[in-house]
Amino acid sequence: MKTPPFLAAQQKLYYYLRPPRDRLVRPLAVLAVALHLTPTSLSLLGVLAMLVFVLVMPHSLPLALALLILHLLLDATDGALARHLKIDSDKGKVIDSSLGNPGNFLNGICQLAVE
Repeated sequence: MKTPPFLAAQQKLYYYLRPPRDRLVRPLAVLAVALHLTPTSLSLLGVLAMLVFVLVMPHSLPLALALLILHLLLDATDGALARHLKIDSDKGKVIDSSLGNPGNFLNGICQLAVE
């Protein structure tokens, strides 16, 4: 099956931007190694940050923004850490893309709240 042009362009952009993004978050990945954190634990911390974000957002916009930034940093760092440790896998990429996208995550939370 041929990849649709939009997805091919998106994939090309992703692989083009990955090295500079990894260089940016490398200090966080090194810190994670020193703290004995795994890519999965970073992903789960990111999910926790988003859960707290949803609860805090109506009450404190600055705190909610800080939690969103924390989530984005953790999401960028987990993949960089996996590549640094040479333990990246297709399964990890699927988990990361499922948990790491705030839009998908918030959509899931909203769907659960509606039910």
